Amino acid sequence: MNALTAIVRRSRALYKSVDVPIMQGDLPFLVDRFLEMIAAFQTQTARANALLQEFLHLVNPIYWRQAGISQIGYCGPGNSIHYYYHGIGCTVETDDLRIDWDYGIDGRVDGFDLWRLGKIARSRVRYGERQRPER
Repeated sequence: MNALTAIVRRSRALYKSVDVPIMQGDLPFLVDRFLEMIAAFQTQTARANALLQEFLHLVNPIYWRQAGISQIGYCGPGNSIHYYYHGIGCTVETDDLRIDWDYGIDGRVDGFDLWRLGKIARSRVRYGERQRPER
């Protein structure tokens, strides 16, 4: 399955039109939704990583082991930020954010995959409620 097919299938599922054929006119709508999901994911991961930098006092949170930081813990005002390091990534939860990502080269946090984008789509109701464009 190529990347475009995967994107189209995921997008169809997100706006509940799985059994409706994809038409040529749908592609701009699908691409827009896909780009919105990528931007949302990257914004949320950057925000979560910045929280870890600030409250764990790490320049680059990928080096949590070297700094002696616990794999699982709480930080921030009133311990309001829950974090969990796993493998090469991290999950961060606050009252208004839950995001999971893997660190890239040099601690980058802007990489994504379809599984993580799917989680973003399911957590952000507006993606599921968007209607197909009128023809």
